[in-house]
Amino acid sequence: MPETVWIPYEYTSQFGLLGAMARELQGAFVARGHDARLLSLTDDPPPRTGIVLFMNTPSSIDLLPAALFERGSGMRAVQFMVDHPFALPDELIDEWSRRVGLENYRLC
Repeated sequence: MPETVWIPYEYTSQFGLLGAMARELQGAFVARGHDARLLSLTDDPPPRTGIVLFMNTPSSIDLLPAALFERGSGMRAVQFMVDHPFALPDELIDEWSRRVGLENYRLC
């Protein structure tokens, strides 16, 4: 059964490009026949299954769905660094590693 791809669309950005990129990415997934949905990390109920595909760094790792940090949940995350990867705070990777050991996380 195909998994839902969840794409957060609310970003703090000087030019507002990340939100537009999220919408275009969701449209591309849908055009290829995938179940891809836009997700508000602050307003929508957090998903329990699927793949969360987010760009850059959330202001807090606690904004991401809790299921990402539950061992055995099967939920995964892919993070695209649109800015330079050296902008990725060490604390984010360290916190993810402490919670689930980076088993379900990929950085692109």
